[in-house]
Amino acid sequence: SRPVEVAARGYAFVVSFSKTLALHENALPFCFREVWVITACLGLIKSTSTQYDGGVVAIDSEKEFYRLQGDLYSLCRAKFMRLAYLIGYGVEIEKSPVNSASLSMLSWPKPATWPSIPPDSSAEVMAKEKTILQAKAREKLFDIQRKPLPLEPSSLLREANRRRAFLSVGNLSELYDSVDGSGLGAHSKLSPNKSSSNLMTRTMSGPATSETSLPVDRPMRLSEIHVAAEHALKQTISDPDFMTSLSSPEEFESRYMELTKGAADNYHRSWWKRHGVVLDGEIAAIFFKHGNYDLAAKSYEKVCALYSAEGWEELLADVLPDLAECQKILKDEAGYLASCVKLLSLESSLFSSKERQAFQSEVVRLAHSEMRHPVPLDVSSLITFAGNPAPPLELCDGDPGTLSVAVWSGFPDDITLESLSLRLSAFSSADEGLKRQ
Repeated sequence: SRPVEVAARGYAFVVSFSKTLALHENALPFCFREVWVITACLGLIKSTSTQYDGGVVAIDSEKEFYRLQGDLYSLCRAKFMRLAYLIGYGVEIEKSPVNSASLSMLSWPKPATWPSIPPDSSAEVMAKEKTILQAKAREKLFDIQRKPLPLEPSSLLREANRRRAFLSVGNLSELYDSVDGSGLGAHSKLSPNKSSSNLMTRTMSGPATSETSLPVDRPMRLSEIHVAAEHALKQTISDPDFMTSLSSPEEFESRYMELTKGAADNYHRSWWKRHGVVLDGEIAAIFFKHGNYDLAAKSYEKVCALYSAEGWEELLADVLPDLAECQKILKDEAGYLASCVKLLSLESSLFSSKERQAFQSEVVRLAHSEMRHPVPLDVSSLITFAGNPAPPLELCDGDPGTLSVAVWSGFPDDITLESLSLRLSAFSSADEGLKRQ
């Protein structure tokens, strides 16, 4: 049980000392707190996992050990994503609910002064600028349009420029986020009635410094912030392997996958299996990105089953279209049809009318096509009915009778049914003590 105790105390120390570092962050190297937490977590994971042999140990202790390992991986993962976002890899991070929850509540670094751009870095700035301009969200099946979830607690553009205390803040308009997030073209967001002379400015009281290639009368663009942060991190990180994991989008994704899978696998072996399933969805997104649709579908199925069972319809609405797209690509007609029906049965406010009509079109198309492997389709969540108030009928076997029934459809548009069967179930009346049919 010694590794369990070390992991528990180690995790508590990392969290506690991280808070202490936060109090002195402006006197420490750039992102020292994040770098230290990542290094400490990885060190704890390695030392405790190698010492834990899974021998004679109580089941509770075993589950707790893997839960702590999962927590260490998760904490490390969140800090790693924050560093990656700072240097411009935000477009590589899936804007999922779990990532948004982790990063939108994780504060930006708080150096006394935000790092400056080193001389002769124009090529790097141009490369970052190109990445920002070319970034676009992946188009979802059915042309589903959803507002991207945030991955930052506040605008990095504003935060970084606010902390450039020794430089001029420049024109207020330049601090407004532009469409591409680069800080360019922001003048269009100001009222045309305001002239440049009315803009708030603050000038530097001292002479310009040679530490930066930027003029002192304007803020940094987002691409420049990324380059400055990357160069500053190279001075903070001493581990070559650590720095390599941030050297390119491919290296970042590889380490991101390693940390996510480590957290998921350990949670699956602990009491917190739900956490593992949720992180499986993040792994599925990477599989999907690289065309491994079979593996992605298997993970998405587990996530959708969890959200459906727990009634998290808004989360299900975010993941289920991805599962449906995998099933369509894999030509899994039965699974795809079931997913389309499930999408239609979700709360109507979660999708636009156009999107729901697209779901219905696919259901009708598949229902009327000759499927290679026909399957029964349960649409009980979309078509419901109930008897209208009427006098009771007293019938014997074989007697004809008429029942008035109201039918409700959950389909967004009219749909034609070739037949509708109604089955009557027996029930007992507590008042009369009779069994009715």
